[in-house]
Amino acid sequence: YTLPEAGATLRDRHVLERELQDYLVQAEQAANIVVVKTLSGHAQSVCESIDRIGWSEVVGTIAGENTIFVAARSEREAAQIVKNLSEVCSE
Repeated sequence: YTLPEAGATLRDRHVLERELQDYLVQAEQAANIVVVKTLSGHAQSVCESIDRIGWSEVVGTIAGENTIFVAARSEREAAQIVKNLSEVCSE
């Protein structure tokens, strides 16, 4: 057993960019939760990429088949997560 690397790497950023560009359908804020919709079967990999990037606004994530719930501490931080996703996706 080994501990994961501390902090996001440039590779993590590139993986997240690719995952979002290929599989993101929609990201919408609902209070302090961000609901992320992906193509069917890709929520787990997108969720893992969000976890690995280590955004401080993200408290936790949970993924199903095509939907991810991203919990933030506040509505303001949830709005920042939506903004972050949009920026990464458009790069």
